[in-house]
Amino acid sequence: MLTQLSLNVRVSVCCLSLAAAPVGVGANNNTFNTPGVKDYAFFLKEAKHARLVRSKILSHFERAASPTTSLAEKELLLQFVVVGGGPTGVELAGQW
Repeated sequence: MLTQLSLNVRVSVCCLSLAAAPVGVGANNNTFNTPGVKDYAFFLKEAKHARLVRSKILSHFERAASPTTSLAEKELLLQFVVVGGGPTGVELAGQW
């Protein structure tokens, strides 16, 4: 029978700017059996993945802003799908 519990806890406090807030992700990617995700999606596991996603999205914005881009192509370029409603997907969707 447990009659006494002793905990040694160290708390450190730091400040992060929102531009540098970390995103913690799970150990395995889950595609939720969505067709095409394995072939075409970007997964967020490391910082390099986040940079790749950012670069791709900004590239789409730049191409859509071009005066030579047709309306139909703009509509395609500006469609984004977030698969999964976990912390990573929600964060990504909220930021863009």
